[in-house]
Amino acid sequence: MNKNIITIGAGHGGIDSGAVGTTGLKEKDCTLAIALKTAELLTAVPEFDVHLLRSTDVYIGLAERGRMASRLGSRCHVEVHVNAFNGKASYASVWRSVHLPGDETDADKMSAAIAQALGVKSTGSQTKNGVEHPENDYFTVVETAYRGGVPHIFLPECGFIDHAPTEAKLRQQETVNVLAKAIAQSICGIFGVSLTAPSAPAPTSQPIEGPPQTYEVVTTLRGYLTADEALGGSNPKGTVKPGKYTVFNRKGEAVNVTLSAGVPGSWINAALNVKAPATAQTPAQTPGGSASGTILTVAKGSYYVREKPDFTSKILGIVTGGQKYTVVPAALNFKKIVYNGNAGYVGPAAWEK
Repeated sequence: MNKNIITIGAGHGGIDSGAVGTTGLKEKDCTLAIALKTAELLTAVPEFDVHLLRSTDVYIGLAERGRMASRLGSRCHVEVHVNAFNGKASYASVWRSVHLPGDETDADKMSAAIAQALGVKSTGSQTKNGVEHPENDYFTVVETAYRGGVPHIFLPECGFIDHAPTEAKLRQQETVNVLAKAIAQSICGIFGVSLTAPSAPAPTSQPIEGPPQTYEVVTTLRGYLTADEALGGSNPKGTVKPGKYTVFNRKGEAVNVTLSAGVPGSWINAALNVKAPATAQTPAQTPGGSASGTILTVAKGSYYVREKPDFTSKILGIVTGGQKYTVVPAALNFKKIVYNGNAGYVGPAAWEK
């Protein structure tokens, strides 16, 4: 069976909290809860192969979200959001691409379902053109996904978080469940399938068999959409913070870790999951034994050390924020360092300015 790939994005995340309600509820937490539940429901549909763009509290750039959906071959991308305005507004709406007028009816249906779940009115399908480029969509993620060939794109605004009664509802898991079901049923309607589909062969996103497995991430790692990308170090989609996770699947040294059992999360390279030194390293020696070059400090985060000055070359390990190295300029703005006694290359974004 050829499955329809569905991608679910949770708006905001990490350093970007999004809108904040009157009692402190953050949009990024609401969107993640709704996205996780929506993915859980859709994963049970045998006609779908479901991917979450983020399953943890990480920030992913707007254009990168659209590119991720495109790289995965998404047939439908939904980017979950919650609105805010003046504390009095109270309705639901669904934004769609200006380039895809055929999505209007489905956006109307999704908006109505979300509004019913929240007990508010629906303003239905909405579009907005860009300010500087009116031929484009206003929302970067929508425009980027469209240009990447995604045929159905929706950005639902699930009520207003600064409207006190709505914020109170959004804090309840029951509301999250009903909203997720409304979105999931709308997606199923686009493809003419049932949310409560009968038993069928397991989808490709099936969890590993047996008792649940836990996995501890001990250092901040890059997260990826696929196992092959994790092993090759290409196209990272964000970061996975230290903590205990549930294993969704494994492929060699690649592990898919998630905070929501039964729902695919981020792929990581387990070979890089090692604790960083307690203190910063002393300046490294350049090959040949002399300390020539410039001493630089690694910026906050974790960065790959590669065998060659090329983003596609073999990964040797990682350097982490605060470490200091003697560096020598190399091709493509990489910096050459000594790593475990050998030459290694670190990209330009890794260094404090």
